[in-house]
Amino acid sequence: MPRLPRFVSSAIIILPLGFLSILAATLSPTAPQQPSDSDIAFVSMRDGIEDIYVMHPDGSAVRRITITEAVEGEERGSWVPAWSPDRRRIVFASNRDDGGSANLYAVDADGHNLTRLSEHDAFDYTPDWSPSGDEIVFLSDRDGFYELYAMKPDGSNVRRLTYLEREKGQLCCPDWSPDGRQIIFMTRNPPTAVLQTLDLATGEVHRLGLGGLPRWSPDGRWIAFFGAGRQIHVMRPDGSEMRRVSNVEGFATYPSWSPDGTWIVFSHVPALGDLDRTELHIVRATGEDQRQLTENEVMDGHPSWW
Repeated sequence: MPRLPRFVSSAIIILPLGFLSILAATLSPTAPQQPSDSDIAFVSMRDGIEDIYVMHPDGSAVRRITITEAVEGEERGSWVPAWSPDRRRIVFASNRDDGGSANLYAVDADGHNLTRLSEHDAFDYTPDWSPSGDEIVFLSDRDGFYELYAMKPDGSNVRRLTYLEREKGQLCCPDWSPDGRQIIFMTRNPPTAVLQTLDLATGEVHRLGLGGLPRWSPDGRWIAFFGAGRQIHVMRPDGSEMRRVSNVEGFATYPSWSPDGTWIVFSHVPALGDLDRTELHIVRATGEDQRQLTENEVMDGHPSWW
């Protein structure tokens, strides 16, 4: 789970650890069997600055995708990667050019063709691609409040999706449903966090239940989220059949599904004060065969699986 620069350190990424703590492990040595063409994008500080990396689902073949230049006296980085549906591009947020704000960028999966998508003094964050690849949803405070917006993959045709008038830290992490009809996200009314869905046809927002950091399964039949006990849970889109799938000390956050929907990768934070010790873990969607993927002296977090 990325540790944000100080200018947003109390906001989106660190926030869920606090407000979801109010919601009320056995590791298996068996390695997951995953398709060879599957990859996990994530954020790491292994080269001294927060940047985007990609690796195989078994933790091998790690390669750095972005290179964010350090600026003396400022905390720069690149965060929250999300794969395009065709696996060719990764969209992410960064303050690499601005320092005091966060804008959206996209890069090829091999690290080439870096493109800046937004250029704004506001805070643009947590992007996610539509299943058709035609749009990217993201969080922004460009109109004074934190709302959800969508834009074309080249940054054009920006449109506002919500009118919730949320303050900093009270809206986060949109995820487009596989059928393209809904976007699930989280809102916060201190001290609780709530999962909500936006109906794109009507613009109506519906409350789903307590939780945060939601992600649809590839077939749309399940939602993974950060919930009770500071662990990853899954449930049906109507809130039924809820079950816990992670079992770690501390916090299990930022779930992301494997392409076939059988595995979930997540960030493990040992304790609230140990964000720099965040590592990636993997577990079957049934809660079995949990294991650790990364092991470093620095943060590895916020995975996106394709």
